[in-house]
Amino acid sequence: MRSPSPHCPQQGSTVLENILVIGLIALLLLGMLPPLGHFLATIRDTQIRLAGETFQQNLSILHIRWELHPQEYIGQLHFNENGWPDGSEYAPAAQGLATCRGLWQGIMTETRRSAGSDAGLDATTVLRLSSGTDDGVMDGVVVEHPASRVCVYRYQGVDSDTHTRLLLYQVGSNHLEIIIH
Repeated sequence: MRSPSPHCPQQGSTVLENILVIGLIALLLLGMLPPLGHFLATIRDTQIRLAGETFQQNLSILHIRWELHPQEYIGQLHFNENGWPDGSEYAPAAQGLATCRGLWQGIMTETRRSAGSDAGLDATTVLRLSSGTDDGVMDGVVVEHPASRVCVYRYQGVDSDTHTRLLLYQVGSNHLEIIIH
């Protein structure tokens, strides 16, 4: 058996060196967690802004269509005398939560359907709001109807993110407020 030469460095690493390297890597990873959480919150904020802006744009397009051809219904949406959606054929304005769901679905899909194309990104794709539950929860978004003629679309995250993300729509008007804080 040969003894290590004093001129040749020892090959391999000791257990202590390995523990130190693992500890250093763990500290670096812990330092990256807060920026990652902030980044994910920013992505959610952007998704809500995109959904709100798409909702507002679709609302304007539908209003222009109503101005060109005034009618009580465009697709599944019911329009008031001023040309703004206030319900759907499945949920008139008086039905609260069902009206809010119907308005979201109609406003977010009618302009795309009338254009004859499924191309592009819209808020239906972003938030995946689809009807079918009785409690108002739809894939991370809770639909609320706290007051007459107001629909609240609230993002409910699954993690410890504490931001409040709301879309407030005044039914029968062009007023949509995006609240993120």
